[in-house]
Amino acid sequence: MTSAHVPPNATSAAPPVILFGDLMRVWPYDRVAYAVGMSVRAVRTVERRHRTTNCEAGTAQALPPPPPATPPTTPAGFDSFTVAAIRRKVQSKFAAKEVMTIASLTEKLIIDGIFPMATSDTSVWRLLHDMGFRYSSATQSVVRVSVTVREPSSAGTRRFFEPPPRYTVNFLSKMAKRGPMDMFIRPKHPVAEHTNNSEADDSDVIETEVLPAKRIRTGFTRKYDSSYIQFGFVATNDGGVPKPQCVICGDVLANYSMKPSNLKRHLNTKHKEMSSKSKEFFERKHVDLKGRQKQIFEVSHTNTSALRASYKVALRVAKAKKPYTIGETLVIACIKDVCTEMLGEPAARKVAQVPLSNDTIARRIYDLAHDMEYQLIIKLAKYFSLQLDVCTDVANQAVLMVYVPCEHEGDLKEEFFFSASLPTKTTSSEVFKTVSDYIVNKCGLDFKFCVGVCTDGAAAMIGRHSGVVTQIKALAPECKSTHCFLHRESLATKKMSTELNSVLSEVVKIVNHVKANALNSRLFTALCDDMGADHKQLLLHADVRWLSRGKVLSRVFELRNELVLFLQDKKPNWSQLFRDVHWLAKLAYLADIFAIFNDLNISMQGRMASCFTMADKIDGQKRKLEAWKNRVSRDCYDMFHQLATVIADAGEDLNVASLRNVIKEHLINLADHFQHYFPAEDPRKGTGWIRNPFMPLRDDFDLSVTMEDKLLELAADEGLKTSFETSTSLASFWIKVKAEYPELSEIALKTLLPFPSTYLCETGFSTMSVIKTKYRNCMDIHSPLRVALSSIEPRLDKLINKKQAHPSH
Repeated sequence: MTSAHVPPNATSAAPPVILFGDLMRVWPYDRVAYAVGMSVRAVRTVERRHRTTNCEAGTAQALPPPPPATPPTTPAGFDSFTVAAIRRKVQSKFAAKEVMTIASLTEKLIIDGIFPMATSDTSVWRLLHDMGFRYSSATQSVVRVSVTVREPSSAGTRRFFEPPPRYTVNFLSKMAKRGPMDMFIRPKHPVAEHTNNSEADDSDVIETEVLPAKRIRTGFTRKYDSSYIQFGFVATNDGGVPKPQCVICGDVLANYSMKPSNLKRHLNTKHKEMSSKSKEFFERKHVDLKGRQKQIFEVSHTNTSALRASYKVALRVAKAKKPYTIGETLVIACIKDVCTEMLGEPAARKVAQVPLSNDTIARRIYDLAHDMEYQLIIKLAKYFSLQLDVCTDVANQAVLMVYVPCEHEGDLKEEFFFSASLPTKTTSSEVFKTVSDYIVNKCGLDFKFCVGVCTDGAAAMIGRHSGVVTQIKALAPECKSTHCFLHRESLATKKMSTELNSVLSEVVKIVNHVKANALNSRLFTALCDDMGADHKQLLLHADVRWLSRGKVLSRVFELRNELVLFLQDKKPNWSQLFRDVHWLAKLAYLADIFAIFNDLNISMQGRMASCFTMADKIDGQKRKLEAWKNRVSRDCYDMFHQLATVIADAGEDLNVASLRNVIKEHLINLADHFQHYFPAEDPRKGTGWIRNPFMPLRDDFDLSVTMEDKLLELAADEGLKTSFETSTSLASFWIKVKAEYPELSEIALKTLLPFPSTYLCETGFSTMSVIKTKYRNCMDIHSPLRVALSSIEPRLDKLINKKQAHPSH
C-alpha cells in the first residue's frame, strides 16, 4: 500500500481484505444483507451473477466447499459482526457529512463499546482500509472510495476476478439508498468514474470503479393523433400539456397514457359495450361532451358572478346601515322588475340566482369586515395613536370604539380600528384590558410605540392613578394624552352669569310648552304658515348636543313675533317677555354668541384635523374675546348682528349701560374659562418647522445640532420646496421624504399622529344608533359597524376564491 493510503505513523504492511464470498457461504442471506446494507433480494441477485460470471470466464467449474461454520475474521482480530457494526457507524457519519479523523473515530468506537480499550489507531486504519476507505492527506480525514471484491478459487489457489462493475459492493451500498427496483434498471450510457487515490496495494488485487446511477429521462411529451378518436379519446390542454380525455365518461388521463394500447385498454375495460362502435359514434359523443362542458362553464360562471353580486349588495346594505332583510324583500324584487321591463324574462331569471337572503347578507358582511380588518392590521405603521370612547347602545350594552391612523397611498388616513362590548362595568381596568388584548394579542403591536391617546376627559379615561391613559403611559413613555378639543370648547362655554342663565331657562320652558303638546305644535305651525315665517317649528334643547343651545336660541329669536301672538292667550307672562326690550336684548346676545361658538365647534370637526389647526382656531377665539371686551367697553356691538339690530330698534328705551356690564362680565368669564381649559401648553411650540420646514431657523425649535443641519439641508432643496407646496397635507410631505430624511420625518410624523378630538368616535356612535335600533337590538353590531365606518375597499376576488359559488334557492 502506498503512503497516500496510510495515515501518519501507520505501518505500510499489506492490509487484509474482507472476503465477500466467504460471507455468502457462512451467513444466511438476511445476515449478509444486514451486514452490507442491502436487501435480501439484492444479495441473491449478486450471488447468481457471481456464479454466472465465474462459469462463463472459466475461472471456476463449481463453487468451493464452504469454510468452517465460524465467522471469518480479519488479521487485525475483529470478527465480521464487529465489521458490520463499524460499517454502519462509519456510513452514518458520512450520511451526516461529518469530518472524521482516525483518532476521533477510534475514540468514538471505544466509547460505544465496539473496540476494546487497548485498540490502536493502526489497527483501526487497517480495518477501515479493508472496508474500502482511504486517508486523504488534503483534508486530514477518512474518505470513501471503491471497494475491492475477492473470490477464492475452487482449486485451492487464490484466483481473482473482476465482477461486473454494476455489482460491486460500493455500488450496491449506493443502490440501497435508492428505490428497491432501481438496481434492476440497466443504464443506457454507462460512464466509469476513475479516481486517482484508489491505487492497488497488491499486484494480484483488482479495484473496480463505480458507474453513475441511471439518468432519469425528463421533458418527453406525447402528442395526440387524430386516429385516437376511434378509441373514444380526444385531446385536452392542461397547462400546455396535451392529455387524452374520454368522450364517454369525461375522464382525463395522464400524458404518458396517450398511446393506442392504453387508450384501447381504457375503452375495453370501462366501456366494453361501446368498444365495437364506429368512429362516427365517438365523434358524436365528442360534440355532446363539448356541449356539456359549455353548459357547465356557463352555470359555474353564472354562479361566480352571482356570488360577486351578492358581496357587492351586502357591502351597499352595510354602508347604507339598512336591515339585512332588505336584500330579499326589496333589492332582489326591484332588480327583477327592472330586468323584466328593460331586458326581458331571461335576464330576470338570471338575476334571481343572486343569493340575498337575510343569513347570506349577514355572512357576507362578516366576511367583508374580517377582510377589512386584516388589511388594516397590515397597513399599521410602527408608531400609532389611539382615539377611544365608550357609549351605551339601545340594548344598554356598553360599546368601546377605537380609531387609529394608518399610512395609505403615501398619506395618513384615519381608520376605524375596532369596537368591543364591555360585559359588565366600564371601569378603567376593563377598558384597558379590552384595548390591550386587541392591540397586543391580535395585532401584535407594542404599546411602547403609542405616541398619543385622545379621550373625552371622563374620569375612567384620564384618572391620575388608574385611568386608561395613565396605564398606557406607563407602557409608552412617548405617549401624549389629548383631551378632546370639542369637549373642552363645550365646557368652556357652558357657564354663564345668573341673568343670562335665567333668560336661557325661560326660553327652554317656552320651547317645551310648544313642542311637548301635539295640539300646540300643530297650532303654532299653522300660525307660522299664516304669518309667512321662514320656519314653522321650534327646536328642542338638549345639553348633550353641542350645537343645541345656539340653534334653539337663534330659532326662538327669529320666531319672536309669532311666539308673542301664540302665547298671549294661554301664557301672557311669557308673551310679555318678548315685549321687554332688556330681556329681548339679552336673548339676542345669547343667540349671537352661541351661534359664533357653534361655528367654531363645526370648524374643528371633521377628519384629518391636526393639533396645529385646532390650536390655531382656539388661539384665534381667545384673541377675539379680548378684542370684544374692549369694543363692548366703547359700546361697539357690531360683531353681534342681532343684538345690534335690537339696540338700534329700541333706542332710548334700552338701558345700554346695564346691558354693557352683563355682556362684559360674560366675555370676561368666557376668556377665563378658555384659558382654564386651553392652558398655555401650546402644541405648536417648538414644532413650527414641521408645518413649514422652509422657514428660517428659530431658537424655540426643539432640535439637536444634527437635526438642525438636516433641516437646513432640506430647506435648501428647491425640488422639495415645490413638492411641499403641491402636497395635499403635511403628513404626505413627510412620508415622501422619509427615505431621504428619516430622523426628521419620524419626529414630524410622531407629532402629526395624535388625534385632537373624539369626533370620529362620536360619528361612530351615531352610526351605531342607526344600525342597532329597538327592532334589531339583539344583533352583533361589530361587523356591520366596521363595514359601515371603514373606508378600506374589500378584496372581493380573494373572498370569492375561498367560496364555492351556489345559486340562490
